Amino acid sequence: MRIKAAVVNNKGGNFEMKDDVELADMQADDLQVHMVASGICHSDEALRKGTAEIGYPIVLGHEGSGIVEKVGPEVKNFKPGDHVVLSFYGCGNCINCLRGIPTQCLNYAANNLSGVRPDGSAHFTENGHDVADMFDQSSFTTTTVVRERNAVKVPKIWICENLDLWVVAMSQEAGLSLTR
Repeated sequence: MRIKAAVVNNKGGNFEMKDDVELADMQADDLQVHMVASGICHSDEALRKGTAEIGYPIVLGHEGSGIVEKVGPEVKNFKPGDHVVLSFYGCGNCINCLRGIPTQCLNYAANNLSGVRPDGSAHFTENGHDVADMFDQSSFTTTTVVRERNAVKVPKIWICENLDLWVVAMSQEAGLSLTR
C-alpha cells in the first residue's frame, strides 16, 4: 500500500514529505491504523539529528493517534473503526511485562529501537529500499501498521486530534510512577 510519510534520509537531515513510501503487508497480529495526529518530542529529534541512531532513511513518530482500518486474523481486542493511541511495544513475556511493568520491558531496545519488525522485515520501503521505523510503529505517516500490543483503545468520544498530547503525558507519567 502506498502512503505518505515524513522521511529523514540521513543523519541531521530534515523531514521530507514523500508520497511514494510503501507500507508493508500486515502480519497476523497487526492493526492497520489511519493516523489522525502525532506529537513530536526529543526522541524524534535525537534520531533525526543522529544523537541516537537506528538507521537511515527512517520514518519517525511514536506518539500518534488514529482509527483502526483493518485487523490481522490473530487480533483479539480491536476492530475496524476503533480509536487508538500508539505507544512503545512491551514484549508481554519478560518478567517485567508479566509483572505489569511494560515500561521496563527487558526486550525494549530489541523491540523498539531496531528499525525493523521482529522478523527482520521492514515496515516501510521506498524505491525498493528499506526505510527504518521508530518504536515498531512510526506515526509520521498517513497510515501505519502496528502490533496489537502497540495500541491502546480509547473511547470514540475522545477527539483523536488531541490524543497525541495525552499519549505523551500518560507514558511519561506512567514511566515516572512505575520506576519509583
